[in-house]
Amino acid sequence: MDYIKINKYSSVPFYEQIRLCIIEAIQKGILKPGQKLPTEEGICKACGVSRPVVRQAYNELVNSGRIERKRGCGSFVKGPDNRGIFMNQLMSFDEEMKLIGKVPSTRLLSMEKKQFDEDLYPKLELAPSDVCLRLERLRYSDGIPFVYTVNYLSLNRFPKLDRFDFSNASLYQTLKTQYDVLPVHSRRSITARSASPRLAGCLEVPEGTALLVIENIVYDQYDCPIELSIESISGETHQFSFDVFRNS
Repeated sequence: MDYIKINKYSSVPFYEQIRLCIIEAIQKGILKPGQKLPTEEGICKACGVSRPVVRQAYNELVNSGRIERKRGCGSFVKGPDNRGIFMNQLMSFDEEMKLIGKVPSTRLLSMEKKQFDEDLYPKLELAPSDVCLRLERLRYSDGIPFVYTVNYLSLNRFPKLDRFDFSNASLYQTLKTQYDVLPVHSRRSITARSASPRLAGCLEVPEGTALLVIENIVYDQYDCPIELSIESISGETHQFSFDVFRNS
């Protein structure tokens, strides 16, 4: 338990010091996914703090998705969520979450109209005079921030798309039922970026945390680009794995 150090002269609450020490130990690999954490009683004795202090620290870690409790077994470092199984499939966020037994939810952060952008418009094959809809959403898995997403779609092709409430409505389902457009395939790329203060706040991770940024251009049944999405997810809580085959 050397990774947990309490400064009793600090103004930072004891539970927060314990929480930060455990997060740092996870980030440095001292605590590994699936590893059992010390018991509340063990930390109390080692650090000279009360049981409610340790319980609050553990509760905060559970709520942020860092650790998980297993009844009758104790608390464990939570392993990364593997979304690699979906990287070669095109489906909605709700469909992904339901397949892995999670409860999805969405918070709409903003919805606005956007004019010509020299980086964005060519990817969607839009004319300079077209108007684009920008959706900014935070997606949750079992109530925990999971992915920050920005979507861009043409309002010229999808008029009045901004009348729908995308905190509840599925974007893909709306395109299918209201505009007879089917998302058929996509082109994806993954890059890395450090979390800005705003993104860190949204995803509830420390500023500067390594994020995986996925750019996704979606095409319809006529092979026309219909949507561009940019997803930002924490590299500490997600992993991607793939089956790779050799063609011989």
